[in-house]
Amino acid sequence: MRNFFNTIFFAALVLFFVTFALSNSQSIALNFFGSFLRPIPVSLLILVPFLVGIVLGSFLDVVERFSMRREVKKLRKELKGHEVKSPDVATRDL
Repeated sequence: MRNFFNTIFFAALVLFFVTFALSNSQSIALNFFGSFLRPIPVSLLILVPFLVGIVLGSFLDVVERFSMRREVKKLRKELKGHEVKSPDVATRDL
C-alpha cells in the first residue's frame, strides 16, 4: 500500500513540474558580473536549483544514515561486552 502512495505522489510531482515548466516557458537573460549569459527559460532557473537541492539533501541523508549505522554497530558491540561482564540480576538471591 505504501508503494502505491509513493507512486501516486511521484506522478503528481512529475505532473506539477511539467505543468510548471509549460506555464513558465518565457526566456530571460542573466547578467553575471557584467557578462550576459544566453537566455534560459524561467522554469529551468527555478527547477534546476530545486532538483540540485533534492539530490544534495538525499546524498547528505545517506551519509548520515551510514554514520548512524556504524555508531549503532559500535554501541551494540559495547553493550554486548558489558552484558558478558555483569551478572544477571534475575539469578541473584535476594
